[in-house]
Amino acid sequence: MTDGTSFIWRDRWASAPLWSVFLVCALPYGAVMGLYSALSDGESLLPVLSIGVVSGLVFGLALTYWVARARRRTGLAELEPGSRRSLTRALRTGRLPDDVSLYPALERMIACQRRQLHRSRFTHPAIYGVLALISAAVAIDEPAYWLIVALFLAFLAYGPFAIRRATNRLDAVERAMHS
Repeated sequence: MTDGTSFIWRDRWASAPLWSVFLVCALPYGAVMGLYSALSDGESLLPVLSIGVVSGLVFGLALTYWVARARRRTGLAELEPGSRRSLTRALRTGRLPDDVSLYPALERMIACQRRQLHRSRFTHPAIYGVLALISAAVAIDEPAYWLIVALFLAFLAYGPFAIRRATNRLDAVERAMHS
């Protein structure tokens, strides 16, 4: 494509095989946990490696399961990677895929995203509001935490805008599909 949307990581992630999802999740997480363990406890090499490997495996398996479940729920699991990329790109850009046979799968994805956005209207403020309150309580003793409070409040303010923008993009795709 010449419109600059031919390579976007989000599109590639949607079409990536599950083994690569596992590796992308497990390796960095295991490395960070092993490094954290080495720096904080000063343990010998074997415990550090085992902490890194076990935590990476658990985290990688959990996120791979979550991605596989999300793909099955939206109908992406039964599609080939190129079709998954086209559908993800359509939802991201608001432009329909060239293949009309993908429209039923696109409608399922739109319905799933609408349910997610509806839930986000309630969970987003609850999560970031509680995190901001907890951070404010900690910031009383540790002034550096006021930066984290500001970050959570920024997320709290951005949430409704992002939800509205995503809903408008889904509306545009649906209108284009039915016209």
